[in-house]
Amino acid sequence: MNSKEKITEAFLAVLGVLIFIISLFLLSSIIKGFSWFAQTVYPYFLILGSAIFWLSIIVALPLALNKRTRGFAGACFVVSSLYFCLLLLIQSTIDVFIIWGWVGVVIGLFLGVLTIIPEAFIAAIIHRDWAAFINLMGFLAPALVFLGLGGWLIARDEKDVV
Repeated sequence: MNSKEKITEAFLAVLGVLIFIISLFLLSSIIKGFSWFAQTVYPYFLILGSAIFWLSIIVALPLALNKRTRGFAGACFVVSSLYFCLLLLIQSTIDVFIIWGWVGVVIGLFLGVLTIIPEAFIAAIIHRDWAAFINLMGFLAPALVFLGLGGWLIARDEKDVV
């Protein structure tokens, strides 16, 4: 082994150690940021979700009764559904973290971001945390109902136009 190969090998070893240290630093920052987000910002997301839910019921539902505004109402329901899906994803991540810790979150995110949602339901059932299960269902039900209703209204509006 010549000196150039030794220098390259030493450089790669130092680079590997630096990448490991930086990865640990980033992971600890993410953990601290996630905790901060869950405690500080997420309650405002919930307040906005409540406002979106009631605006969808009070404003978009009556608009769905008129043929001229049916497509707009359907779009409002679809957008509301997407927001509830976002809330479900965040709440699922929080519940998996509370029940199974970072190992569960990393496994769920490694398998794919959306697999964290069924993982949260499974974790709540296995640990018999029925409050968490009902809370997750409280996000899933309006997301599915609003998505179905919005899609149906949009399809019906397109059918009426043609």
